[in-house]
Parts: sequence; structure tokens; C-alpha cells
Amino acid sequence: MRMSRLFVPTTFSISAFALPVAVASLFSAFTIMNATRNATAAENEKADPKNALVERGRYLAHDVASCVYCHSPRNSSGDVIRTRIFEGAPLPIGTPPGEDWAVAAPNLKSIAQIWGEKELITFLKTGVPPRGVKPRLPMPPFRMNDEDAAAVAAYLRSLR
Repeated sequence: MRMSRLFVPTTFSISAFALPVAVASLFSAFTIMNATRNATAAENEKADPKNALVERGRYLAHDVASCVYCHSPRNSSGDVIRTRIFEGAPLPIGTPPGEDWAVAAPNLKSIAQIWGEKELITFLKTGVPPRGVKPRLPMPPFRMNDEDAAAVAAYLRSLR
């Protein structure tokens, strides 16, 4: 059977049309999903802005800054004890020779209750605690922005 000369251009034309339509459809679907997710998040924040702030702080302290890994005790397998998060713990990393490192991370639950919210936010933004003496290594000198520092402070102060 002999192919028509029109078959190739017609097939190419359909493919050239179908690909952009498929890409546009996928883009639209993702845009709609994202808009729905953002609208839901905005509704939740309007319903309980304090809860949204605490949840953002939890996300930052657990998943971004990873505070939970040094400031929480671990079990014999090395896993964080979830019922004792932020209660302070021996550091899970060794001290390099010749370095003046802390051997334990402090209890952030009690610090968050002792320091005022303003002092805690200032520390998270500047790395300088109320008493003025910077923490020893391996504590990184965080420089959070106002919103992130307020969220982490709200989360830590919500822990009991």
C-alpha cells in the first residue's frame, strides 16, 4: 500500500498541535491544584492564624533548620524520641579535636518558657541570646527573618 504525501504533514500537524495542548492542560491542572491548596491554606489561616503560625514554626524547626535533631534525646537506635522533642540532649556528633564545642544541646522547651517571646525572636534573628553570650558550636548562627523567627518562637512556646 502506498502512503499519501499528505499523511506525513497531516500527522506532524496533529502532533505539533497535540503536544502544546497537552502541556497547556497539565499546566492548567497544576495551576488549579496549587490555587486550591493556597485557598485552603488561606482559609485555615483565617480560621486560626495562631495555629498556622505554630505549624509553620514546627515545619521550620523540624524540616528546615533541623533543630529537633540536636535538641532532642535519642533512643538506643539513634532515633529521636518523639515524646521528648526539644527537651535537650547530648549532641549526636563528636567534638572535633582542639575545638571548644558544647557537649549537649539545651532544653528548648524550658528556654522558650523562660525567655520572653521578644528575646526568643531576637535570638533566632541575630544568634545573640538575652545574656549576650553566643552559644558554642556546633550551634549555627541562625539569621531568620521576622516571620520565620516569630513562627519558630510560637511553635517552641506551644510545646508543653
